[in-house]
Amino acid sequence: MGALAERLVVARPGIKQLPLLTPTLPPAEHTNAYLVGHERLLLVDPATYDEGERALLAEMVETAVASGAKLEAVVLTHHHADHVGSAAWARARFGVPVWGHEITGELLREEIPLDRNLSEGDALPLGADESGAEFTPLVLFTPGHAPGHIVLVDRRGEQEALLAGDMVAAIGSIIIDPIDGDMARYIAELRRLAARRPGLVFPAHGPPIEAGTEKLEAYVVHRLWREQKVLDALVARGVESSPEDLVPAAYDDTPAALHPLAARACLAHLQKLASEGQIRRSGARFRR
Repeated sequence: MGALAERLVVARPGIKQLPLLTPTLPPAEHTNAYLVGHERLLLVDPATYDEGERALLAEMVETAVASGAKLEAVVLTHHHADHVGSAAWARARFGVPVWGHEITGELLREEIPLDRNLSEGDALPLGADESGAEFTPLVLFTPGHAPGHIVLVDRRGEQEALLAGDMVAAIGSIIIDPIDGDMARYIAELRRLAARRPGLVFPAHGPPIEAGTEKLEAYVVHRLWREQKVLDALVARGVESSPEDLVPAAYDDTPAALHPLAARACLAHLQKLASEGQIRRSGARFRR
């Protein structure tokens, strides 16, 4: 069995998952690239920067093309570095355009200018799948983790499947960093995706998630639980506090080595609470 066959995952016809080594946050070490379609193909999040990993990516695409399929485009779920490492390489290697949300295009304009902007509600017709059914993924605009984040919805069959990017993860967690994230919007988009009642969810990190709806709902519950811990820690201190002041209590289940990242997530929760009027902000500090 070759290296590609050992790594390739096909949990749903027409969606091939290939984990590729990337500079992502531990414990994850890979970001999944997806080859979507049968007659016409989309290459979603070609993430790696490694030449050996790119060889596997090329083999996956070229094997499909040799069987009669046509690669239409590269699609980026968002702009983060662990998702776009081979986007420019793939455009040059396969002679195809790169698509993503307009905001992603603005953030990548110097590095990877986009050839098409994708928006909420766009349909991406890929012809027929292996069974002859129409295969037309739908684009959803889902900011929160990143301002230009999109999800692709596979609407075939009785239950939808989601190519979810960094909305959820099967390995590790999803960081909402206030530099380009918004906790309130992220939670709202999780709820919107859960309301679609998807079955399979294909994350950027880790294997396919079979109980997709339950996973999305669990993420909402966890974020709100953490938000309450942040608020409780702020109330317990009783004075103006920075995120760093609150991390030891609000993230007492998190290893100390990850506290700098936890402080960024804590700030995202505090900003959400402030926007809702539950707390007040004064510069870099917050109070009840």
